[in-house]
Amino acid sequence: MFKHIFKYRLRCVIRDKEMMFWTLLFPIVLATLFNFAFSNLNEQEIFRSVPLAVVDNQAYRDNAEIKKILAGASGEGGASGQEAPFFVLHVVAQEDAEELLHAGEVSGILNMDGGPRLTFKKSGMNQTIIKSFFDQYRQTSSMVMSILAGNPDAPGQGLFESLGAGKTRIQEVNASPVTPDNTLVYFYTIIAMACFYGGFQGMKEVNAIQANLSKQAARVNVSPTRKLKIFLTSLSAATLVQFSAILLLLAYLAFVIRVDFGPQIGYILLFCLSGCITGVAFGTMLGILVKGGEGIKSGILISTTMVMSFLAGMMFVQVKYDVTNAVPALAYLNPVNVITDGFYALYYYETHTRYFINLGLLWAFTALFSVVSVFRLRRLKYASI
Repeated sequence: MFKHIFKYRLRCVIRDKEMMFWTLLFPIVLATLFNFAFSNLNEQEIFRSVPLAVVDNQAYRDNAEIKKILAGASGEGGASGQEAPFFVLHVVAQEDAEELLHAGEVSGILNMDGGPRLTFKKSGMNQTIIKSFFDQYRQTSSMVMSILAGNPDAPGQGLFESLGAGKTRIQEVNASPVTPDNTLVYFYTIIAMACFYGGFQGMKEVNAIQANLSKQAARVNVSPTRKLKIFLTSLSAATLVQFSAILLLLAYLAFVIRVDFGPQIGYILLFCLSGCITGVAFGTMLGILVKGGEGIKSGILISTTMVMSFLAGMMFVQVKYDVTNAVPALAYLNPVNVITDGFYALYYYETHTRYFINLGLLWAFTALFSVVSVFRLRRLKYASI
């Protein structure tokens, strides 16, 4: 009996074109649009050296201090200690510097005659960096001069270096060997959303056994086979279809869009299966608790899933971090965020502690949704069929 019901419910689910659109095609289309929108997002965050023109006059040639600082900031002789030098220097005459500025080949001009004096053609990130650098230089120089005025015997060069001019004293160390990539959260959230669109599958199956909703459900209720057995068999078929859709989505993300999931494929598949089961169970619970037609239930499922996806960072990743910082409990009570966080934890962290915490939360959500569904389903009675 199980095999017979499973086979025919499997056919019914696959032939439902509207459901297959929401559970398979819509996530793929959304992932494609996200790929177009975020393909150059990380490139924009990469630091690029700031082109700076320095006027080659007598004031600059006589100032050994500024020459040494600029040499360090521009990476001459490997002094910067950075992957990319802070500045790309163009030491030229005043006229040439102005031509470079107007042509847009440099972001600003430094003139040490009576200065340092800065000249900009427009405002922007590079101009802000240049100004901040030389504001720090002025503050440090002023402090050194004040110390020397009170203690003429103090070595000026040593004081200047001890105050940290041109030096980096903080080193960024990642908690993981992989490079953090916030764009991955967008694609992981799409997977989480697709898992919860499996709720359409659960909702369809629970509607198929409520005698007041369809003639088919009325026949199921008067059949000699136990209603719960039919229901669980149907849910198994729905979960298999949903898991297959998620696998196709994963393949598209990994091989077409080139989303990095890391090498731990077994953990990824386990998490996907758990997410699918949770999504189907969520739809089942909504289908039982919500009164009304299929359109109302579908609308509630879509809106609820989209709100949870928004809070998980689908539209703007900063929302995910703001929610986690402001209301940490809400981040754990949002199953879409739990799925997203589980994928990112598996990608970023070397240990599996956070992954298994998220996996345990998914199972807890599944148990809660299932208990509510079974309890409510057992209480359904019909005066007549």
